[in-house]
Amino acid sequence: MNKLSISGFRQSKDQALISSVKELRSMVTKLGNSGHDQALKVSLEGLLNDLVIEKPKPLTLSEAGQPAKTVNISIDAPQREEMEQHIAKKLDQAKMAIWCHKGATRQEAIPVTKPTESYNRQSVTTDGNYQPRDYTAEKIIKNEQKSDRKGVGGRYADTSDVASIKGWNKTYARFSHAGTISLDDRGRPLNPTGATGVEGRGELGLWGPNHAADNIITRTNDQGELEVLLIFRKRDQQWALPGGMVEGEKDILNVALKELAEEALDTGDDSGKKNLSKEAIESKMQELKQFECFQKAQNTYKGVVNDPRNTDNAWMETESWAVHLTPDVADQMKIQAGDDAGDAKWTAVTEENLNGLFASHSQIIRTAPMIQEALKKH
Repeated sequence: MNKLSISGFRQSKDQALISSVKELRSMVTKLGNSGHDQALKVSLEGLLNDLVIEKPKPLTLSEAGQPAKTVNISIDAPQREEMEQHIAKKLDQAKMAIWCHKGATRQEAIPVTKPTESYNRQSVTTDGNYQPRDYTAEKIIKNEQKSDRKGVGGRYADTSDVASIKGWNKTYARFSHAGTISLDDRGRPLNPTGATGVEGRGELGLWGPNHAADNIITRTNDQGELEVLLIFRKRDQQWALPGGMVEGEKDILNVALKELAEEALDTGDDSGKKNLSKEAIESKMQELKQFECFQKAQNTYKGVVNDPRNTDNAWMETESWAVHLTPDVADQMKIQAGDDAGDAKWTAVTEENLNGLFASHSQIIRTAPMIQEALKKH
């Protein structure tokens, strides 16, 4: 590859090439200014060793160790195509290296809780040798286009043909709270928090964001202490906030209330048996909506969740809603576990009790103002 000295181009396409090179240089600069891994910075600088931006002068092409040849005419089509392909490749390499570095840094700082053994995650490297395992659970493949659940396109799970999926960054289902979703060269969405060691969908049904809604429900007990409602996830054997998946619903608070009713509240009859029928859940939701405290629910968090099921191409995101029950509402709310929850309980708000919750729930729960105030007193 000839060394390319890019400068003084007049045509709009030439300016686009210069912008691409400047973008690559900007990545290196940001790494240096933000104190990132210097080894990565050096490797990216290596990607730039054959791309040079100089003061305006004609394009020059030179072989290593040979006198430079000055080209005093506009870039012809073959030259432009060669440069576009070369710079695009360098940009892709730089972006992948930064993406891998981001994932490795995240995993070191915030390890995935209760890792799913079937994932067999590979090491995240920034040296260009990142080779994640491609894994999509059999149960997900079997449920592609075969479920009555109203997910994206009326399916529980997306098609394996990810390239056929449209609407990225346009519809809620294909939107990330973390920012614009980028696609790789296969059309697969890239996890905004970086590489994970596994590609594919893992145990998640949808490519890209799998949206959920969570509840932070608090009350003050008879001793004047703040308590929060938690449920026990049978699958993960961990305590968590009551919540669940957004399946085509546009009103996210409505989803949160539905999951609250299903997983943590009494919806049974006089026999005391939990009733998960659509009618019973809807009735409980309507009851909750009549209370002023639920009408004033606060949206405290929107973003990616550090979920053990996350992969490079599929990840969990949630919106959390905080409600502090007034004494009269608290007296009326009877808890009863159901659906995916094996148990439900009121838990005193202390640092110790809030640590070790499922996924990012220990962090999400601390976004509620009532929780923050209570923790300051301990």
